[in-house]
Amino acid sequence: VIEIGTHCSDPFACDYIHHCCSHIPENSVFELGNARGKQWELYNSGILELAKIPDDTPLSHRQKLHVDGIKNGTIYLDKESISDFIGAWEYPLYFFDFETIFPSIPVLNGTCPYQQVPFQYSLHIIPGPKSKMQHKEFLAAPSHFSDPNQADPRKSLITQLKQEIGPKGSIVAYNASFEKGVLRNLALAFPEEAFFIDDIVGRFVDLLVVFRSGWYYKPEMGSSASIKSVLPAIDPTFSYDDLEIGDGGAASSVFLSMIEGAFIGNETETRSALLKYCERDTEGMVVIWKELRRLIK
Repeated sequence: VIEIGTHCSDPFACDYIHHCCSHIPENSVFELGNARGKQWELYNSGILELAKIPDDTPLSHRQKLHVDGIKNGTIYLDKESISDFIGAWEYPLYFFDFETIFPSIPVLNGTCPYQQVPFQYSLHIIPGPKSKMQHKEFLAAPSHFSDPNQADPRKSLITQLKQEIGPKGSIVAYNASFEKGVLRNLALAFPEEAFFIDDIVGRFVDLLVVFRSGWYYKPEMGSSASIKSVLPAIDPTFSYDDLEIGDGGAASSVFLSMIEGAFIGNETETRSALLKYCERDTEGMVVIWKELRRLIK
């Protein structure tokens, strides 16, 4: 009998890991976020559950929030930090999200294997504190990725984005490093657009910061600060369940199948489903922002 340990995943994940970990309960120490070996220290000392972690155990701020949430249902709110953060944002606010393909064999000239190539975005715009929200969207034609006689879909995306994002205002994303990385690749591909792209990259603000920093925490978030964990905790009625396409991986796969001619189904309906999914992502950011504003009033 060999006890589980780091050898279970090094150098490769063992096929029997689920069998050997069958004694591990729900809300175990292995769900501790950013554990960096702490989970094995606890496990080897006989502590399997987060609720059994002693109060004097050294934990990071985010880890302590998670453990306190399991033990006591504790909600944490740092109004000052949140107020300083979102109070610095400038109207109009642009809530922005990309969807990308990242094929191993490039489908667009000038791109690399596994490069994140955008084919879609959603943009919710709030012009001012009392203004009505607007929504803009872009979805490329699959044929433009394979037909050299068509306009480069990345260039078309930039052209539309220049019409919809003005010279002022904060651009809000969730995990903004992804959107910024995609935009920087576009600037390399189209140096004539670099001035515009560099400007909007510098205006990004990241909602993830609030939850990764532990300024706001609810037990329903668990150890994750991802938008898919944060949104249901903030608004249980907000869901992706009614959508035909409900996650970014599915969106990427179905659009790539259209490009490669492997798609089976109704393309018009599927394009509509893609637009609805991407719109839901930026709508979710607005929901989070509105809740944060309500909490700090």
